[in-house]
Amino acid sequence: MKFPIENLNSNQIFIGYNYEDTDRLVKYMEKDLQPIVGFHIDCFGIKTRYTFFRPEGGTSVHGELPFPDNRLYGEMIEILATCFAVEAGSKEMVVYELGAGFAPWLVCTANFAMKRGVSSLRLVAVEADPERLPLINTHFADNCLPRSDQNQPSIKTEIVHAGVSDVPGSLHFSAQGIHDWGGGVTEAPTSTDYRGIQSRSVLIPALPIATLLANEVMVDLIHMDIQGYEYKSVAASLDAINSKVKSMIIGTHSRVIEGQLIDLLRRSGWLLVFEKPCKFHTASQLPDVTGATYFDGTQFWVNERLWPSDYVWTGAQ
Repeated sequence: MKFPIENLNSNQIFIGYNYEDTDRLVKYMEKDLQPIVGFHIDCFGIKTRYTFFRPEGGTSVHGELPFPDNRLYGEMIEILATCFAVEAGSKEMVVYELGAGFAPWLVCTANFAMKRGVSSLRLVAVEADPERLPLINTHFADNCLPRSDQNQPSIKTEIVHAGVSDVPGSLHFSAQGIHDWGGGVTEAPTSTDYRGIQSRSVLIPALPIATLLANEVMVDLIHMDIQGYEYKSVAASLDAINSKVKSMIIGTHSRVIEGQLIDLLRRSGWLLVFEKPCKFHTASQLPDVTGATYFDGTQFWVNERLWPSDYVWTGAQ
């Protein structure tokens, strides 16, 4: 039996944001996009190598707005949150991506920020997986951004090899290679990861967010995707985050973590602009519910102490 889809409304279909707000992305779109062999090209002109995701590669151009996602790695909710953060950002923007992978959200931020006309931009990628570190500079260069070893007057990029945690020290990182985007860290070596998958781990440095931000005065945006360490890392560095960070896009990896973040940040002067819960296998018997998550959630938070009071939200709230 088929049910009429027209009977569904926003109570049944939850995308986490107001669809009307996607109109503010139109000004960042580019025209006359041409295919480049091996690349996914979105409507903003951002180029991403298919080999980051599959060895056989691919070629595509997507000239339409990325709803509900960009058909490769990013959902509209993250893209729209990035747009809000850029438009509320300072003229000298500082942006961190924690659990950067190949730094797609730094590149997305840079694309919007340069079109907005910022005077300077500093992009800091923090990544645990040593195999992925070269992908970051490759993605920067593919999108006309300087590599971390290059000097450019108005744009600076940095790469930090570390796992993000609550305390400094070491962690064990494991993944099934660069095409496994669910790899994560553990405090002790183990033959299986948090998902119950057999994997080999490597010892990596661990840094708290407060340590990473020690020399910063203001950070316009932190994008965070750290596979279950998001709550403990934010909680441990909350004072630094409260005083320095204007907005956060947090990839969430369990319903438990989502609730913890909502409780912590709402009591700490942060506003949850929009959010979309993660999806998980409800019948999973894994001891850590994080391992049962098969589709990440997203929370977009703004710091009411630092966010501009005259920012025009339109239908965002």
